[in-house]
Amino acid sequence: MAFLWQKDKQSGKGVADDDELKNEAKMEEVEPKTGISFQLKLDDGKQLGSAGLRTKYALGKSLKIHAYGIYADSEKLRDLLKSNIREAPAKPTEEMYQLVIDSDVCLVIRFVILFRGLSMSMFKKNRDTCLEASIKKLSGDKKNAELAYKVMAQAPDSIKLPPGSVMEIHRIPGYILQTKVAGEVVSKAESELLSRAYIHMYLGDDALDKDAREKFGTGTTIYPQRSSAKSDNQAGKGVADDDDELKNEAKMEEVEPKTGISFQLKLDDGKQLGSAGLRTKYALGMNLKIYAYGIYADSEKLRDLLKSKIGEAPAKPTEEMYKLVIDSDVCLVIRFVIVFRGLSMSMLKKNRDDRLEASIKNLSGNEENAELADKVMAQAPDSIELPIGSVMEIHRIPGYILQTKVAGEVVSTVESELLSRAYIHMFLGDDALDKDAREKFGTYLLSLF
Repeated sequence: MAFLWQKDKQSGKGVADDDELKNEAKMEEVEPKTGISFQLKLDDGKQLGSAGLRTKYALGKSLKIHAYGIYADSEKLRDLLKSNIREAPAKPTEEMYQLVIDSDVCLVIRFVILFRGLSMSMFKKNRDTCLEASIKKLSGDKKNAELAYKVMAQAPDSIKLPPGSVMEIHRIPGYILQTKVAGEVVSKAESELLSRAYIHMYLGDDALDKDAREKFGTGTTIYPQRSSAKSDNQAGKGVADDDDELKNEAKMEEVEPKTGISFQLKLDDGKQLGSAGLRTKYALGMNLKIYAYGIYADSEKLRDLLKSKIGEAPAKPTEEMYKLVIDSDVCLVIRFVIVFRGLSMSMLKKNRDDRLEASIKNLSGNEENAELADKVMAQAPDSIELPIGSVMEIHRIPGYILQTKVAGEVVSTVESELLSRAYIHMFLGDDALDKDAREKFGTYLLSLF
């Protein structure tokens, strides 16, 4: 929160233009323990103060329940702090946190669900012991613990909260807590004690995530400073420095719509996001979400390939375009974010990928080649765990090589032209895992012309 005492910049200096403001709205902060991203600014202007993780100890281990971001009305928070404290202290103080907890300045706690099997019914039936503890601490009366039930009391029990779904608690003036699921208000409770206790869970001295609390207190590490406009006598008047623009581009992200998982638009090596999608598997009478994925490409080499073979841009994506990408060995990266609970490398290796088998057969016409599917991750240690939120990548590199990375480390490599083509065919072929993502990648290909 120390940034809130910073002096206002002089008129006409250091003010971002419209493009910079749009970039700021698209930039995101990654919650470090899960890899879940939160946009730095909501559509209504509230800014991200910090991102954290809620866990619950059960069955002998800490279970990850949800990642969360805490958003605030920065202008009103600045006025509150400066009217009570005046000068910024050297480091966050308990008085600062207490002012935020006790006020009714607008805040939003945005959750991204990680734990499999959650529903509104479960939330309502299982008393929130942390919220009860906050209520008791602020009131000194155990009898007030029943207030904890009122936060989501009006929400329908039928609401499902699968991994990747988004829920929000809004604290609005009048000490009102408003619960939203998928943008719709599902419950409302008015209580000063309950409102204060709810924020106390996140910002009190026994906060759910102490790192997130500390980061909210610091503030300056979260809110990026807008790049200064160049002076009038410089070329490119009012345009952000190239370095700043590149940094902004690297931080911008696209959200996979079915899970809420975000993928950065550009990797550190310059590969660009073509599309994001979701892999599901039908089992137990339902479609299970396995992982969200982003498809990244070396745009320059892909442009050269397409223009050398097709020349002029067609009116819409063609099968020829997809086939060129599938059959080439232009560098691609498929980045996965796991959303299914309980996955491990051992499970992936033991359960043959039927969709990859189908792609191999489609391209070769020979069922005997199906065993190739086992070779993608054959060298990876069985001991690798893949909890919800973990990141794995398959790199297609020149020479028709598929390289598997987990947490940035290479764990398996295989060289096979057929396998390399079949792997990309799973995502871009006519029977792609996610047809919406395939179509979007086609639009990206058109843009390269």
